[in-house]
Amino acid sequence: MSKAEPRPLVQYVWAALWLTGGVWFWYAMAGNPLNELALIRSAEVRQANLVDTSSFDGEDARGDYYEGVHGLYKFQVGGKDFYAVSTQSHSRFDSIALVEYLTEDPSINRVKGDGVQSVGEWLWRKLGLGLVFACFCLTPGVAQLNSAYKAHRHRQGLPA
Repeated sequence: MSKAEPRPLVQYVWAALWLTGGVWFWYAMAGNPLNELALIRSAEVRQANLVDTSSFDGEDARGDYYEGVHGLYKFQVGGKDFYAVSTQSHSRFDSIALVEYLTEDPSINRVKGDGVQSVGEWLWRKLGLGLVFACFCLTPGVAQLNSAYKAHRHRQGLPA
C-alpha cells in the first residue's frame, strides 16, 4: 500500500477556512477593540431611560448554574433613537443611566461604567490578552497553512 500524495491546493483551501473561522470566532467573542478605545478616548455622554429588562439563566458544560439580567436603555441623538444594553447579575437597574457613545456613530455605545475604563486597562485586556486569544483562535489555520506549504514544496521535489 502506498502513501497518499498530499494535495496542496486542498490544504490551502482548508487553511483559508480555518483562518476565516478563527478570525470570525475571535471577533464574535472579543468584539472590536478599536471601538472600546474610541469610547475611552472620545465618548460623549447622554442620559438614557430604562425601557426593558430581561433575565437569562442556564448551565454551562461543567454544570455550573449562572443567571443575570439585561437592561435596555434608550437615548436620542439628533432625533434618532439608539439603545444601549447593560448586563448585571441582579435585577436592580436604575431607571436613568448615563450612556457613552461615539458622536460619529451612536450605535457604538455602552452604559457608563461597563467595559474597559482606561487606556492601560485596554492595553492589558484588549491588546495583550486579546492578541493571545487571537493567536489561540488562528493556530489551527496557521498549522494547516504550514502543512500546505510543506506539501507544495514536497510536490515540487524541494526540501520542506
